[in-house]
Amino acid sequence: MQLSYLGISFQSPATTSSTQKISSEQLLDRYAAGELDFARVNLNESIINDVNLSLVNLRGADLNGSVLKRVNLARANLSMANLTGANLTEADLSGANLVWANLHNANLAGADLTGANLTGADLTGADLTGTTMPDGIVLSSHKPSKRSRDKFNLISKLILRLFTKHH
Repeated sequence: MQLSYLGISFQSPATTSSTQKISSEQLLDRYAAGELDFARVNLNESIINDVNLSLVNLRGADLNGSVLKRVNLARANLSMANLTGANLTEADLSGANLVWANLHNANLAGADLTGANLTGADLTGADLTGTTMPDGIVLSSHKPSKRSRDKFNLISKLILRLFTKHH
């Protein structure tokens, strides 16, 4: 997966190593038996609703187009996971590691991202209606709040001043 952050492109390790295709039933059975490490598994287009998968390691997993409604993924490792178009409606992602995760066009309506790490995550086109963001702010629409935009604009202006002041 090709990722981009601040105009710099990176190749995700998720695509440089092969993924192992497993069914959602296999995942749930193995998780129930105490297994937590499912790094780089292929679960694309799986349907896994209303289950507890807290603390699971899905680093680099392919969950493209999966339905994960109301799934508890609290403190899960989803770094570099492909969640393109995934339905995470009302999912608990509190404290989750979503570093460099691809959430392009994902449905995160009503999801809880409190304390989640979204560094480098791609949220382009994601539905964030009613989502609790890492800082605890609940979005009323999929668009960033005016407060978030104002904060970003203020930081941008300060950075611009620093660079233009010395030139």
